Amino acid sequence: MDEVRGGGSYLSCNDQRLHFGIGSANVMKRVQIWWPSGLMEEFKDVAADAPYTLVEGLGIQGTKMLNPPAK
Repeated sequence: MDEVRGGGSYLSCNDQRLHFGIGSANVMKRVQIWWPSGLMEEFKDVAADAPYTLVEGLGIQGTKMLNPPAK
């Protein structure tokens, strides 16, 4: 569990991305998002190893697959 924090101090901001390590799993079985408005959204069987853009009430709006790890 983690949360996006808007700012840290004067003239600064925190990274808006959240990163979760899920080991060798290829799929996230369940992802739950609790928005500040109180809305809860749940996504099932989401592919791992990709950054996702989520929009409140609209779900996953974008993704960009990552390059495979170098051997």
